[in-house]
Amino acid sequence: MFQEKLALILDFVTLLDMKKSVWRPGTYIHYQESYNNHIKPPIGNHKLQKPTKMTLQRELIDKLVSYKLKRATIQEIFRVFKSAVSYAVEEEIQPKDCFTKMDFSAAPTGDKANFYTEEELKTFLSCVKDNDPTTRYTAILTLAMTGMRKGEMMGITWNDLDFKAKSITINKARTRTGLGPPKSDNGYRKVSMNNELYSQLKIYKAWCIKKKWENSMP
Repeated sequence: MFQEKLALILDFVTLLDMKKSVWRPGTYIHYQESYNNHIKPPIGNHKLQKPTKMTLQRELIDKLVSYKLKRATIQEIFRVFKSAVSYAVEEEIQPKDCFTKMDFSAAPTGDKANFYTEEELKTFLSCVKDNDPTTRYTAILTLAMTGMRKGEMMGITWNDLDFKAKSITINKARTRTGLGPPKSDNGYRKVSMNNELYSQLKIYKAWCIKKKWENSMP
């Protein structure tokens, strides 16, 4: 009997190659890692004559649930799977998308608050400042006071800081592939510095200039 692998397995590499020039580098890596780490192990070698919703539920989603992953994480992994299925349908490799209305209800939602209270944040920042009052404190204070992503903060240069207007321009981000655009078009923005961050960034800039001169001395 003729058997074929899931359209996802047949064409996921093709999908990645096709979209590599369109996706942002971080998106490409995310899809690649989701496939290699979460999708390929349970169903990568699973052959089916006709892929069914029941099989996918049992072999992929329920298995991810058994790993104690949060519902949002499993749904994101499934979204990667669905992108490959959509590609297979577009290329007429698979007649239709059979994988709608999957059941994620067994996975925990992760509703527990995952943020510091104001007092907890003050305590955390105080501990960081005691440990390293320059680089680490400046970096973490910037994240805490602006809400920017870590990669966005790592992409900031001095030209992006406007001390007169007390603002920071975010127009790039650093990922594992290097410096690139923000995660989305909405990532291009300006954020304000409050007085605490403004003062710390001025201190940090002076510290950087001092270190630069010290390192250039014979």
